[in-house]
Amino acid sequence: MITKYEITAKSQRVNYSPVLFCLASMPLMYLYLLYRMKGGSQRIDLIICVSVFLLLFFPVLLIHNDYYTLNKGDELEVDPDNKQIRYKHDQVLIEYKFEDIKNIKYYLREGGRLLWTRYKYCVIEFTDGVKITITTLLVPDIESFFKEICDGKDLVIQIPKFFPTVYKKGA
Repeated sequence: MITKYEITAKSQRVNYSPVLFCLASMPLMYLYLLYRMKGGSQRIDLIICVSVFLLLFFPVLLIHNDYYTLNKGDELEVDPDNKQIRYKHDQVLIEYKFEDIKNIKYYLREGGRLLWTRYKYCVIEFTDGVKITITTLLVPDIESFFKEICDGKDLVIQIPKFFPTVYKKGA
């Protein structure tokens, strides 16, 4: 059975849900500060709330935009029966066998409760030197994807990053 992956509204929502929670909780935080301070400066309370929100929200916005721009319009198909992977980027289709995978570098944010913890990506390098970058917007359950294509071999190299941005394709 062939598994097809592409960026969908659902895959974006899965990654973006902590930001929506943060957005919903900011007015509550502001009201709480107003209640606790009783007569304090409302302007400072508002500045604190907005600053905290931007500090948490802005990195997620950068990463999300980075991932979306990278994998926008891409299609990925995994055929476990024929042990093949097909990847279409910029209308160019490449096909490889699972055995052609040299390694997979997996960039992730380990631990913690930061809003960008769900954003992860991997760079798959093939034996001929071609590299493709897969983000969690394209493949939301990236760990299951690894199990599907690694075929029992230990190909995944985990690389922890505090801020998992992709600076260039195949990096």
